Parts: sequence; C-alpha cells; structure tokens
Amino acid sequence: MSVRFAGRAMFGRDRTVPVQLLDSAHLNDMHERLADRVEVVPGFAAADPDYWRAGYRPHMTHVPTVTVHDGDTRQMAYVAVAALTENTATLTAAFVLSRPPDGE
Repeated sequence: MSVRFAGRAMFGRDRTVPVQLLDSAHLNDMHERLADRVEVVPGFAAADPDYWRAGYRPHMTHVPTVTVHDGDTRQMAYVAVAALTENTATLTAAFVLSRPPDGE
C-alpha cells in the first residue's frame, strides 16, 4: 500500500509522542472497517472518542532509524495496533499488507 507523508503532529495524552501524519484514504477506510468490527464486542469503548472514527488520523510513530519528509511517498508493508497507557505504547497486533522485497 502506498502512503504519502503529510505533516508532523504530537500524539499521546501529554502530546509527547512525535508522529508523521499519513495521507491515505485506504488507511482511513481500514480504520472504519476495524471500528465496525470492534464496536460490537461487548464492553468495548474507544479510550479517547475524539480520536476515533472521524477523529482518527493515520500516522507513523517516529523511530530514530527512519527519516521522511512531507510529501514523500513510501510503500507500507505492515499495520500495527498499539494499546496506549500514559505515554507508553504496547504493540498488541501487527498485520502484513504486502511482502517487502528481499533485502529490505
């Protein structure tokens, strides 16, 4: 899946987690389909409704080994789902979108 990087933002309860926003209708659609499925699970509630459904903003959390600039386009091979607690994110699931070429 091809994504375009579209600006930086700070996420997390205290706005201390740097992220790179992604411009991708596919990711917004994926979020909506995921929301449709998890909202019917008994006891489910969005931790922060402001960032759920229409408030969702696809992003890549910054890591020291990856540099991107606004407008850059990259192929995305994985989607990760994380549980946030304070300023800590714990990976709970990862999904393969496509296989990266050998050597990457």
